[in-house]
Amino acid sequence: MPTLNHSWVAGVAVMPSVIVAQDAAYPNQLKLATLGMFPVGVTHEAGIYAPIPDIGTNYAAQAGNACRVYGPGEECQVKTSSTLAIVNGDMVAPDANSFAQPAVHGFPILGYALGPSVAGERTRVRIVDHEICDRSQTTLVKTADYTLKLEDLGKVISSVGAVGTVTIALPVALVGYEISARVGAVQELRLDPNGSETISTGTGVPGTAGQYATANAVGETATFRCEVAGHWSIVAQSGTWTVA
Repeated sequence: MPTLNHSWVAGVAVMPSVIVAQDAAYPNQLKLATLGMFPVGVTHEAGIYAPIPDIGTNYAAQAGNACRVYGPGEECQVKTSSTLAIVNGDMVAPDANSFAQPAVHGFPILGYALGPSVAGERTRVRIVDHEICDRSQTTLVKTADYTLKLEDLGKVISSVGAVGTVTIALPVALVGYEISARVGAVQELRLDPNGSETISTGTGVPGTAGQYATANAVGETATFRCEVAGHWSIVAQSGTWTVA
């Protein structure tokens, strides 16, 4: 039996095996959790009636009704993002649909994956209480062009060993996303925004759409953060970074 709280009430109709958060306005009421919220747990896998097409959606609880929840310290199955796979042992967090996705540096997590899961399936997790994803002590070495994944955010991208220009393609910039970079070879290290998004160096002046930030001297570093959706800013740097 779930042990987190036996008096949760669903503030909205919730599906089985999705991630939920506490509604700040109503202490015992749940809402669907999305990235940036502290999850309280995962709804029970059982529905309130059989998932028969003629009956309708198989909810875990209807709005205003009691809702069974798996909470901190427990293990359960949770629906996985329709587009992002999960790696065994990694931190997971809610996506925009309250499904599990790889956690993002600096944001609250649901817990830790107890096995791998392909996109659109389910993953087993061990739920934790109020933890933040921190990958700032992790170095990711790339000597060839690479597209960053959500689980790479927060890490230090290093180009040690590169024999040519290395271009790091950044994900869509959402507020709170952060990445660091360190030039590890006498070659250009470029951080390239997604599509028509922009990036600015220490001057604070944004480049034009599609321009990248670059540096090429060993030891030059920069931390890029999204503080306005669609734009990356250098919030700390050493050496010379330019936009081209």
